[in-house]
Amino acid sequence: MVDTKTLAIGFNAISKKMSEKRMYLISLDQQTGDGDLGISMDNGFKAVSDVCCVNANTSDIGKLLFLAGKSFNEAAPSSLGTIISMLLIDAAKQLKGAEKTALADFGNIMHKSMNAIMEKLDSRLGEKTFFDSVVPAVKALCDEAAVSDEQRLKNAAEAARNGAESTRDMVAKHGRAAYFGEKTLGSIDGGAEAGCIIFEAIAEQF
Repeated sequence: MVDTKTLAIGFNAISKKMSEKRMYLISLDQQTGDGDLGISMDNGFKAVSDVCCVNANTSDIGKLLFLAGKSFNEAAPSSLGTIISMLLIDAAKQLKGAEKTALADFGNIMHKSMNAIMEKLDSRLGEKTFFDSVVPAVKALCDEAAVSDEQRLKNAAEAARNGAESTRDMVAKHGRAAYFGEKTLGSIDGGAEAGCIIFEAIAEQF
């Protein structure tokens, strides 16, 4: 079950994990990008965690996600920061006024939001991006065969890890990395790794 309290706990766990992985993400991003990925993810999720603390009394999931999206966008002015804020705000619109929702339903909402944003960005799976880890992870959250939320979260983290690792065999099609073409083969995508860290942090917490 997802409510504002579990969201706050989850965002706090992600924030702590991003802080731990800050330098690792910077080193990944320096291979083909500008090296700010670890900084933006650390700052972005810290801002979201802070927003959850300030709004601890709200029970409206949509409101909390909207505030999270706004704060992330302000704290992490980057391409991935914009994508994450867009996802949070799109999901917020679908959950406006809701005080609780099943994890599988939350997964379906996030999947719908991701599809809409991927279409807007003309992005597809297999292009060595954030989506290559988070889309499989969100699909795992929606799996009706899972016997519990704990199992869904574990499956999502595993799917995210497999998705991130699969980017080693992909050529970057977007952002600065695209300029490196075939040279991006063999390396894990920083955005996909960041997506994996999100789901691993949540699975470890719950």
